[in-house]
Amino acid sequence: MPPVKHGLPGLVKALIIIVVVIALAVGGVLIAANRILAGAAKADYYTIGNDKMPSVKLVVGSGPKLVRTGTSTSGDVTTNTYQYQTSGDQGQDMSDYAAYLHDQDHFLTVTSLDFSGPTGDGSLARNSVDSGQILIAQLKYDTTGYVVTIVKQSGSVTANTPTPEPTTPTDSATTAPSSPDETDGTDDPSNPFAWQPSITPANGWAVDTDFEAPAWTNGDAELIILVADVSDIGMSPFDYTQAMCNMMQDMPNADEISSVGPATVGGGYEAWQYSYLDTGDNTRYWSIYIFDTPVMYDVEVFMPDSQADALTPEIWHMLNTFTVDPPR
Repeated sequence: MPPVKHGLPGLVKALIIIVVVIALAVGGVLIAANRILAGAAKADYYTIGNDKMPSVKLVVGSGPKLVRTGTSTSGDVTTNTYQYQTSGDQGQDMSDYAAYLHDQDHFLTVTSLDFSGPTGDGSLARNSVDSGQILIAQLKYDTTGYVVTIVKQSGSVTANTPTPEPTTPTDSATTAPSSPDETDGTDDPSNPFAWQPSITPANGWAVDTDFEAPAWTNGDAELIILVADVSDIGMSPFDYTQAMCNMMQDMPNADEISSVGPATVGGGYEAWQYSYLDTGDNTRYWSIYIFDTPVMYDVEVFMPDSQADALTPEIWHMLNTFTVDPPR
């Protein structure tokens, strides 16, 4: 969905050297831009600094059409963007691409990878070849195509791999399988995924039963609480929130991108927020990340921009009642 001006390396110098007619200079710019785009479309790997990583073309083939590339730098953060158009199965392409990055290029999941609907997104990350740097691959798609955003910034990605407990060999032919309740831990209060997040709704907010996740609605405004596994995130809450902001920079119609945190909500939970305005439908989007490792509660808020000033105090009042059951 979160505007950045894109420059083409070398063109400014070319325009200074080629002091000819304006028409010739403009023609040179267009030719150079087309060559850069064509080169990126054929490449099996994306390059960003000293790093390279598999491209969409390497994984899903040459069907998707690369229609736009962009590069921006802010401090030690470099962002490369690749926008594709395709009439194929966008979700399946992104699912295959994410799986390839995970299995073949040592990327770890940063956010939940949701590629099952008509729109979806997700992020993965790995360490850079440059010490103290990481690469974040942000994948986002809709019914027209997808955008792959590669962010290189300071950080470290570490997999949280638990030590397996010793097991005793058993005869699988005579051992009955465990029931789902015994394996998924939903009846175990110590299992964080069995905890039910909740808030006390403010006046005018009602439970929305259209969602499996806890959700409340107030007119055209919606608040949903999702639960994500962040046991192997390998990033600090600050880096995670900034990565989400960077992801929005090259998304169409995204404006007023900002982040705040940390804040304290509920009974002492640490929360980080990023938000932006979708100028296409004048909707204000919030994501409030409540970190409680190994889980993160992702509070998603959608509201008409015209109602944001009135609803903001109510939303933060509700966040201050945030709790999980059973309590920690």
